[in-house]
Amino acid sequence: MTYQVRNLSISISKRAKEVYQFASQQINFTQLVAFINSMNKEENNT
Repeated sequence: MTYQVRNLSISISKRAKEVYQFASQQINFTQLVAFINSMNKEENNT
């Protein structure tokens, strides 16, 4: 079975510390992933 995959890159115009402080708070998770339709975990077999 194959799945369509799209890679996404974004730029955030904030300091890394500010981004981490926002992203590390669980209450903000829904804001971070609001644009995602689905997500799958893949095993890294290297």
